[in-house]
Formats: sequence, C-alpha cells, structure tokens
Amino acid sequence: MKTLKHYFASIAHEFGREEAELMLLSVFKTPFEQRLMLFMKDPALTEAQVQQLDNLVRQRKQGVPLPYILGETYFFNLELNVNRDVLIPRPDTEILVLAALEHLQKNPSAQCLDMATGSGAVILALKTELPELQAYGSDICEKALKVAQGNACRHSLDVPFTQSSWGDAYTENESFDVITANPPYIAYDELHLMNKETSFEPSKALFAPQNGLEPYYKLAEDAQRLLKSNGWLCVEHGFQQADAVQQIMRNAGFAEVHSLDDIQGHPRVTQGQKV
Repeated sequence: MKTLKHYFASIAHEFGREEAELMLLSVFKTPFEQRLMLFMKDPALTEAQVQQLDNLVRQRKQGVPLPYILGETYFFNLELNVNRDVLIPRPDTEILVLAALEHLQKNPSAQCLDMATGSGAVILALKTELPELQAYGSDICEKALKVAQGNACRHSLDVPFTQSSWGDAYTENESFDVITANPPYIAYDELHLMNKETSFEPSKALFAPQNGLEPYYKLAEDAQRLLKSNGWLCVEHGFQQADAVQQIMRNAGFAEVHSLDDIQGHPRVTQGQKV
C-alpha cells in the first residue's frame, strides 16, 4: 500500500514540490499550514485516495492549471475560489495590492474601487489588510462576479460587487480615493506565444485590442471622473507596456505618473494621481 511520501515522490519530479504538496493536501483535506504535520505522519493512502490523486494527475498532465483542478488558489495570504470564469491570480498582481496599500494606509476608511475584479483577489486582499476600508469591486462578467462574491462570503468580507463595463455603472463623480485594475492587456497577435495552461483561462480577461492598450484609455477616462481630488489610479500591465500606459495616463491629466517593478525587476504596475 502506498504512503503519502511514496506518492509525493512519484509526482514531485514531474510537477514540482509545491504542486505535489497541494494535490495531497487537497485529497487529505488538510490546511496548507498543517502540511508538515501531515507529512511527518506519512499516512497510508486508501484506494479511494489513490483514485482521487490519479484523477488530479491525469488532468494536470492534460495541461489544466492546478488551481482550476482544485478549485482554489492562494493570493496575498488568502485562499480564493477560482474556476474557468476568472483568471488565476498571479504573484505579480500582489505588486498592485502593495501599490494601493501605500495610498490607502494614510486613510484606512478610504473608498477603493477595483475594476475588472475577476475573482476579487485584489480588493479582498485590500479589505483584509484594512478592515475599515470601504471596498467595492466591478466586472463586466456576471459569472466572474459570482466567484468574487463567493470569495467575499468565504472570508466574511463586506465588499459589494457590481456588474459594470469599467466605471459605467457608477454615476456619482469623485467617489473614490483609489481605483485599481488588472485589465486584459495581451495583444491579440501574441496569442501564439501563450502556453497551454493559458488556453484554459477566459480569453476576454487576457486579450485586448490596440496592442493590449485599449482598456487603459477607458480606465484613465473613468478614473478622472470617479476619483476624488488627489486620488490615485493604480493599474497592472505587461512589462513592455509601461511607457505607453504612462503616456495614456499623462494625456488624461494624471500627475506623479510612475511605474513599479515586479519581483523579476520588470515594470508591472503604473500609477498616477488626479490633480
């Protein structure tokens, strides 16, 4: 009979230690922080558990991203539900959270709107860090909003979500201190560069016209209307788009426009202040 460690060794070389651990934790229904205790016990696998693991491995070999297989992922110390209606939150997007936090920490009860919220990762991370924050999320996709609402409920966070194309559903001007967004920003002619795993993610959340820049024109326009004076717009983008996004924001009237690097040293988030 196989033990946990034996099965772990058989899959870790193919999928990596982290993914192998997550598969086993899922089958054993064990929280991530208790993984060391589980591995020390090295329990024997039942026939049903072996079948579950074999099914996970089979899907993973087909290229399905592990978060979609397991139905959840980790982002900024939060466990979040995900499915194929939303993008899988990336570590790079934590830079967007940190950028917004820098501004919001000066006024913990500020108002923040996250557009194209998807799973709600960004705004829920902000609300977790700043419990008094008046946090809001929007997305054009109704199915994505259901995922975001589910994540808010999962963590007992009071964050209203609204179906909206960017800021169109918000009619009260100068309502927010910070607006964040991780919009689709991959150019259509880069489709051939995507890996197999990306093909499982919603294309509307990945690709955009005008070399991936179209959303930023609308974001800048809406943010000028919706931000309070001295409020900040913080957006994620591709690492080769920083100059173009900066120019869009300056043309829209933003000041103090600058970009922040991701963990690999690439410009990943650009922000500007309404004056």
